[in-house]
Amino acid sequence: MTTIKQYLIDRLAELGGKHMFGVPGNYNAEFLLAAQRSGKLTWIGTSNEMEAGYAADAYARLTRRIGICCVTYGVGSLSALNAFAGSYVEVLPVVLINGSAPTTKVEQLISQGVLFAHAIDTMRTDEHVFRQITDPFRSQNFVLTAVISDPFEAPAQIDAVLGGCLATGRPVYIEVLQDLWGQHCADPAGPLAAAPEIVEPQEQAVAARAAATAILDRLERAKRPVLWGGELLQRLQLEREFQTLVDALGIPYTTTLMAKGLISETDNAHRFIGVYDSAFAPANIRQVVEDADCLIGLGTILSDFYGIVAKRAQDQLVVAARRSVRVMGDTYQNVPLDLLVRDLVKGASGGSAASRSHAAPSGFAELIEARNASPPLAMAAATANRAARLTWDSFFERMRGWAMTPAKGEDRVYLVDTSVALFPSAAIPLQVSGRWVAQTAWLSIGYTVGAALGAGTAVPGGRPIAFVGDGGFQMIPQAFSTLARQKIPAILFVFDNGIYAVEQYLVDMQVLPADEKFFPNPGTEPSFFDVLPRWDYVKLAEGLHGIGYAVQTHAELEAVLEALADERERPAIVAVELDSRDLPQALRDTFGPQTSARALLGEIANTRQGATTVVAAAFD
Repeated sequence: MTTIKQYLIDRLAELGGKHMFGVPGNYNAEFLLAAQRSGKLTWIGTSNEMEAGYAADAYARLTRRIGICCVTYGVGSLSALNAFAGSYVEVLPVVLINGSAPTTKVEQLISQGVLFAHAIDTMRTDEHVFRQITDPFRSQNFVLTAVISDPFEAPAQIDAVLGGCLATGRPVYIEVLQDLWGQHCADPAGPLAAAPEIVEPQEQAVAARAAATAILDRLERAKRPVLWGGELLQRLQLEREFQTLVDALGIPYTTTLMAKGLISETDNAHRFIGVYDSAFAPANIRQVVEDADCLIGLGTILSDFYGIVAKRAQDQLVVAARRSVRVMGDTYQNVPLDLLVRDLVKGASGGSAASRSHAAPSGFAELIEARNASPPLAMAAATANRAARLTWDSFFERMRGWAMTPAKGEDRVYLVDTSVALFPSAAIPLQVSGRWVAQTAWLSIGYTVGAALGAGTAVPGGRPIAFVGDGGFQMIPQAFSTLARQKIPAILFVFDNGIYAVEQYLVDMQVLPADEKFFPNPGTEPSFFDVLPRWDYVKLAEGLHGIGYAVQTHAELEAVLEALADERERPAIVAVELDSRDLPQALRDTFGPQTSARALLGEIANTRQGATTVVAAAFD
């Protein structure tokens, strides 16, 4: 016999869980004490529950194991809901453990109407809310939430939920009543296994071979094919297989922004087109990808970034989601992505597609040549003039070079927030695969501030490098104090321009008439709701036991980079002071009348219906 708390600890450890992020409460305190005493789970307390959820999310991304978040009922769990939803959309195996009121309090609420602490009503409100996220389509045969209220049923309930997490790769929810933690239950009956699927493995294998054959046949007929690697390949640890596929086919490849660094970009520089984020990618990258007559998307989550491509390129597009594949107009169901990719590797390594000489899409040779050349003259002039003010473009041009010269023994993890920084950061070269974190489907501003904690925990001795707008940082600044407490030497580059720049950009593109747009018109003011309070980030960092810097020029940036090179125990905020009207050139160019970004933003609503099959496949 064991106890429910110990049973859960043992099962979480069995799945590779080593750290647990969260906020304590009397409902979960007994579990936290047992977890710490077990030596199997290390508790990392956070300043709020959303931070804990972001940290668990990033931890799961980087370790390829479960992330664990532990909170208390109502006030804690609902605070973590935003992060939990992001983990669902972006397919991360996060386990949310929620402590709730003891049985007597629940009974008193039902019989006498006396609310226990954090209760809303007599329903199991928390579980009801989280069930909307764990299985929004009500289409799966998995148990993904559970309320533990009976010691006899507890082992089966815990195993079912964690097995569902293994099977889906997505978040699950376990709630335990306070007086149940210490009650006895049966010992684990054998190793934990993924919940069985409805479709038999043999049927899945047949479907995967059929889909792989169809893709290879289409590839055989293609003249200018391109591989497009997505984030689900990372979730399923298929990086090595994708590298083999790139080598076997010998054709150019791109990645989504979320899957940047899927394989080493520097080792594969002769094949790597660059990150393709549809209309927001640089023109030369868009030209190469969109000129392909066969674009093979493997493991791509189709978000708004790719709505136009999904609609317009149906005759050239392959989309392989987690469990289904669309090859141009034909859909193959019950195709696990890992089986499909391995069948593609087999076919490409030994079939005619591997031996055929494909032509590179137009512009590919010129793109590689331009990348290998010196920085553009304007960038070179800006960075050479150390007194010059920093701009979005010149800052990230410097980051490109800085990324290639890490300090000895420094293992950097780059994180980019939902902000204007998403787009220029895509050009930072990654030498090591799996060292990039971006939340580009859910797009919650401030995510990277909490995610830096998960990154620093997931990569022992690693150094998180986060790029975050001042609006995003102000959503969750107290998370910086957890970095200081844990002695994680993260560097948070906070872009201090006083506005929600990415929001203002979207308002300019989608809402305002031409003469009222902020960015292209020098005489205008930003929309009142996009103006931010100005903070002293240097003093804030120091007050939270870190280091703070403010930089305006390239000389100041160089001095800070040099000063931080040997700092290995304290986090730093570097406030990069930018003109509020500045934008990366790639975004500024989109204000032209015929740009593809304008088409994207104007047609997104129309793409949803036109690409229904693809989007449904992406979420299966």
